[in-house]
Amino acid sequence: MTTPRTPTGELVAVAWLRSVLTGVDVATTMPDPDRWTGDTFVAVTAIGGSVDTAVPIRSPVFQLDCYARRATTSERPAWNRANLTAEAIRLASYGVAGLTLATGTGYAPVLLSCVLMLSEPRRIVSDPASLARYTTDVQLVYLVPGETA
Repeated sequence: MTTPRTPTGELVAVAWLRSVLTGVDVATTMPDPDRWTGDTFVAVTAIGGSVDTAVPIRSPVFQLDCYARRATTSERPAWNRANLTAEAIRLASYGVAGLTLATGTGYAPVLLSCVLMLSEPRRIVSDPASLARYTTDVQLVYLVPGETA
């Protein structure tokens, strides 16, 4: 029997987002928008966090970039759709205490204690491809059951 590997914070963040967002692609690297399965995409980037030295609790911080393609009949970026995705993440962050997440084949499940929104979703206007983009920062607090300090 093989011992499951400890999932990275990015795996945990992607697993949580995929569990709460319907019809939205989520990954750590954004593919060409022509390859999205829908009209929205969330890119997950680890930007910091902390590891507790006394107990095996992890608290990584992520930047979440919510992208939306414009409609084929419009010349305007889909700001509303990108913002709705960011707001769906904010709403999903409430009440996650005790959520067990599967993080992928070969990886141990994690027990998610909480998701903290660290910043208000904000519009990013410098996208040359006419993609609408909202960004926000979140912190996930979780542990891997069975890990000891």
